[in-house]
Amino acid sequence: MPQFRDPSDHDAMKAPPLQPVEEQMMFWQEHSTAIAQFAQLELGLAQLVSAGVDEGVRKAMHAAFFGIEAFRSKLEFADRFVRIRVEGSGPLTDRWTAVHALCKRSSEGRNKLAHWVVIHHTSAKPGEQVVLVPPSMNPKDKMAAEPDWKTSQTPPSYALGVRRLVEIRYGFFDATIQLRRFLAEASGSPDPFPSYTTRAQAPTLAKLIESFRHLRHPPL
Repeated sequence: MPQFRDPSDHDAMKAPPLQPVEEQMMFWQEHSTAIAQFAQLELGLAQLVSAGVDEGVRKAMHAAFFGIEAFRSKLEFADRFVRIRVEGSGPLTDRWTAVHALCKRSSEGRNKLAHWVVIHHTSAKPGEQVVLVPPSMNPKDKMAAEPDWKTSQTPPSYALGVRRLVEIRYGFFDATIQLRRFLAEASGSPDPFPSYTTRAQAPTLAKLIESFRHLRHPPL
């Protein structure tokens, strides 16, 4: 029986292979976009702790919240605040527990973006030539920032390449959506995202390459 493929997949297969310079550009594009998405999650937490109060208190809460430097401390502040506000409401407490878990997982992803280091492994396959790795994977290993690391060691399986950066960004987006949904539910407002049902899966590398090239060279 003949095998039928999605035409877009067929086009991606015919496309020129991903060039190192393209991968570097894609990597930093996705890295910066993920950081920007995380900022929306942080803003959502600020809106959560300042909701339902008068203007003066709202400004004070915003200032206090953003005066906290570490995101985990911000999240702990919001957690204590919310649990007191929803005390006695089982469904809201359960909902917040789930949202809090998403925010905590997002914090872990953000820390990787902020604190892991970039290496170039030119012998790896496309999509894995520019990756983030922990600063030191093992006390006996070389530091990842040393120039010869990129040729003397193979990046670990959990290194973050382009597609994994997209997965992290999608996690930030999902956490932001669920946070805003919780705020709406707690305030008695309609679901602000009724059409959002499940977290989207990151596109394949071929699709990401196609999208990147389309942005760089849009059709006339």
